[in-house]
Amino acid sequence: MHQKNPSAYDLLKEITLSDLKKVDDIILSLAKSHVDIIPTVTEHLMSAGGKRIRPIITIACANMIGIYNSTDVMKMAAAVELIHTATLFHDDVIDNSDLRRGKKTANNIWGNKVAILLGDFLLSHAFQLMVDSKNIMALDLLSKTSIALTESEIWQLEMLGDATTNMDRYLKLIRGKTAHLFATACSISALLQEDVGQYFQSLYEFGMNLGILYQIVDDILDYSAVNPKFGKVLGGDLLEKKITLPLIKLLEDADEDNRAMVISSFESDVPDIEMVLKLMGKYKSIEQSKKIASSYAAKCTACLNNIPSNAVKSKLLDLVNFLVYRCY
Repeated sequence: MHQKNPSAYDLLKEITLSDLKKVDDIILSLAKSHVDIIPTVTEHLMSAGGKRIRPIITIACANMIGIYNSTDVMKMAAAVELIHTATLFHDDVIDNSDLRRGKKTANNIWGNKVAILLGDFLLSHAFQLMVDSKNIMALDLLSKTSIALTESEIWQLEMLGDATTNMDRYLKLIRGKTAHLFATACSISALLQEDVGQYFQSLYEFGMNLGILYQIVDDILDYSAVNPKFGKVLGGDLLEKKITLPLIKLLEDADEDNRAMVISSFESDVPDIEMVLKLMGKYKSIEQSKKIASSYAAKCTACLNNIPSNAVKSKLLDLVNFLVYRCY
């Protein structure tokens, strides 16, 4: 069904690289301040690297529908990345994280108060960019996305340790905390077109399914990644008492005794990750999760059916396939 293409992300990044540099320049210019610590902390996080997938797909989707070299698109991509970056500052405080991508987190170096306020500072600039663009629809889209993201992060805290979390609640959560921002990244450039309705909904649905796929793959890798390049601690979600798709599938399919063992381990301060992984193998929880990921990849492809074929569209579809094969 899918063709493995491990270089798809790199190829997509390559064709958007010059515009991506402009996005970085916008973000760094906004981080300038008479308060010296603001540019220092912002540059620290940006220097840690990261996939930059959200601004990349913002630029790529704009190119796919015929919008090139647009200053407004660069501002939109920057706004999307600023929202994402702000959540990283906040997430590291919430999770009490010491490292991100192998570097010390801002909260580890400068403390929680600075990290939280820096997140707020960048979030404010994201909305200022849309005010400057005078595109009220883009501002409305970003505002609703930010609300959904924050609401879902709070809900996730409430759900920690809740073994009753089911598939419906899981999908609702990842739509809010991950997929909404992907949907906005993919569709926001369509708001620049005279006929906004021509591609906006298709791109929004594409981004929503892409975001769900992205999060599902990430959750699968938490229980299956053995390659250190993924930067994952095997079973990290279990340690943090987060119920994600592989664990949901295991709890759905396990017999009463095994289910009780998993729940007991999940609720323990020191969960038995080896036991949980063994049972996931027995009940094929990872394989079932991969099939669900593949179903969202198919939905992504279908969403772009009404957009004419071109080189950028081909690379975006390759990216979809690449995400699926990250978990194989």
